[in-house]
Amino acid sequence: MGVVGMGAVLYVLGIVGLALMVTAVYVVLPVGQVAFRYALIGGVAATLCWEVVRHALVWYFARLSMVNLV
Repeated sequence: MGVVGMGAVLYVLGIVGLALMVTAVYVVLPVGQVAFRYALIGGVAATLCWEVVRHALVWYFARLSMVNLV
């Protein structure tokens, strides 16, 4: 497996880990009982939203931001 393949595997593992951590928060945090299925759906949705926002911010700071000029 090349360097690119290993990077892709680590990226996917990071996303899966983040989804599982958010799912754990959704299971433990509420006062009432939340089914694991619903917590997993919420965890995956929150992770996808997080990744979209993260990529948008990386694109913005790389292309449009003038922070480094100040």
